Amino acid sequence: MIKIADYWIDGRPLPKSRPRFSGGCVYTPKPTKDWETAAAAQIRAESWSMRTPIADAVGVQIVCVYARPKKIPKAVDASTVLRSIWHTNQRCPRPVGADVDNLAKSCLDAISKAGVWIDDTQVYQLWSQKYYAALGEKEHVSIKIYR
Repeated sequence: MIKIADYWIDGRPLPKSRPRFSGGCVYTPKPTKDWETAAAAQIRAESWSMRTPIADAVGVQIVCVYARPKKIPKAVDASTVLRSIWHTNQRCPRPVGADVDNLAKSCLDAISKAGVWIDDTQVYQLWSQKYYAALGEKEHVSIKIYR
């Protein structure tokens, strides 16, 4: 696979919220919509060289990094493997909080809003991960697109 795009979105990753219903209409909640719009703007700012949307089938890797709490989380402390990773001060898998599939959905929608591809149905392979940050690392989302 050949990497064709690489994006970095600053700030806390936000999962796709469930659609809401009001007055016979379906809508995306405001926090989700705002995050997707801001993420799309960051993606557009980084993809100045892309003139036309990607039309091929693509693979996508999404890495969501959350702030590292000062105290070790209970879910991490309960696992011998995660506890040993935590104490190395490296990134540690985050087994709690948002579902990784909902994090991926909000990222794929932001990429679509940015006009990077025609539609997210082009994604044939998806890797999605969520971590607590390494010591000194800030919250962010890293997205790589492969052909």
